[in-house]
Amino acid sequence: MSLSILLASLSVFFFATLLARVFQQAASRLRERYDVRDAAELGDLLLEIEGRAAVLAGASAGMIVGVLLLGLGGILPALIGFVGGVVGLPAHLSHRRRKWRAALEIQLAEGLSTVSSALRAGHSLHRAFEQLAEEAQQPLRRELAVVVRQCRLGKSLEDALDLLARRARSEDVDLLVVSVAVARRSGGNLSKTLDRIASAARERIRIGGKIRALTAQGRMQAWIIAALPLFLTLAMAWQRPDLVERMLQSPVGIGLYASVGLMEVLGLWAIRRIVAIRI
Repeated sequence: MSLSILLASLSVFFFATLLARVFQQAASRLRERYDVRDAAELGDLLLEIEGRAAVLAGASAGMIVGVLLLGLGGILPALIGFVGGVVGLPAHLSHRRRKWRAALEIQLAEGLSTVSSALRAGHSLHRAFEQLAEEAQQPLRRELAVVVRQCRLGKSLEDALDLLARRARSEDVDLLVVSVAVARRSGGNLSKTLDRIASAARERIRIGGKIRALTAQGRMQAWIIAALPLFLTLAMAWQRPDLVERMLQSPVGIGLYASVGLMEVLGLWAIRRIVAIRI
């Protein structure tokens, strides 16, 4: 018994160390990129966790929750906690990034009109972006502040906007970078180009909202269908715990539970992909 407690404690400590390491690296990138000096400004820390770091963080969180629930409630709660951590944390990080990108695109669609007006008033493109950085809301304000700071340190505006496009991974930002680069190299009426980009971005956002409203029922059905086996299992564990315990005491039963969980995740992913329409 003491050996099991020791192994569980070591496992929790190991995975907690991995999770803390992921968040520490994210905080370091956040401070370096945005020149954050106050710990209270680290509200967007989760946005810096991507790719393999998100998978590692999810696996670590799932293992920690699974080990803790294994000692408190048994194999089934531990399995549910592990799957919840592995799937839930990366899904939450992806959701936060999508919300951040959507807010950035909405603010950029409005901000490009400000830049276009500043250009028609005789301001330079660099000064127009400085003005937008002062007037915009978050997150566009902070991203443009990075662009302005990089330009003051000697980087060209095209390179600074290109770095913004790599961070944002947005088609609207990519279109802005290409338009600015083409206009500065070959000439042209940049203010009209920015107005067209802003108009197209606003129309795309409007159509996207309409599509999300039309597919809301399908997305809700996906969550309901995915949750039904879990609720049925919990109901069975409450009404007939002897049957559930017999399944959990057999390797075949544990394998069946794992297979059902995997198929649930794949089915939910497939339905979400079907109702996700790119504009």
